[in-house]
Amino acid sequence: MLNPKTKIVALTLAAALASCCGVVLLAACGSKGSEPVKAGPTAPTGPGTPAAKVAQDAFTKAAADFKDQEKAGAPDYSALEKQFREVVKSDPRFAEAYYNLGVIAEKQNKSAEAMNDYKDALKANPKYAPAAQNEAVLLVALGKDDDALKLLEQFIKDEPAAAGPKVQLAQLYQARKRYEDAENQCRAVLQREPKNLSAFETLAT
Repeated sequence: MLNPKTKIVALTLAAALASCCGVVLLAACGSKGSEPVKAGPTAPTGPGTPAAKVAQDAFTKAAADFKDQEKAGAPDYSALEKQFREVVKSDPRFAEAYYNLGVIAEKQNKSAEAMNDYKDALKANPKYAPAAQNEAVLLVALGKDDDALKLLEQFIKDEPAAAGPKVQLAQLYQARKRYEDAENQCRAVLQREPKNLSAFETLAT
């Protein structure tokens, strides 16, 4: 059996990749890899507003730059951070941009900055599961398991259909030998998503 904390880190990336619907640089806490994806919120500041287009265009360019730089093996994190800061300056409700800033901070081992960015992403969009997932993984990595548990329980209370956070919560329950609670979370995921591999893997441990 994998160490529960190690497995949570590993599965967070898979869950984020499976559940994300915005433009993000998908990478779990503690992971140096990334999968840049170009997308974005439908209307960050309202349909058709100039600010929405400015933010979206800036985000699309920043995401493309990140992808190209990662492919070349020479990402300029300082420059990328400035680009995403400009996005949230144009639109403070652009949760995906805050999330990307958190990923960039983690890649530079700046845990405190990453934590703040994930929190800002959730303030911008309380339903944005990837930010909750990465914040929870970061909390576990910092030895703050209780805080991670509370974060995920509250997120799931507000967003009961969120599969990724449910699987993470199940893993934390397993680490505390709360096996029945862990099983309930996984089975709740499988009721909605019968082919959810992370839920199956967690049940099997």
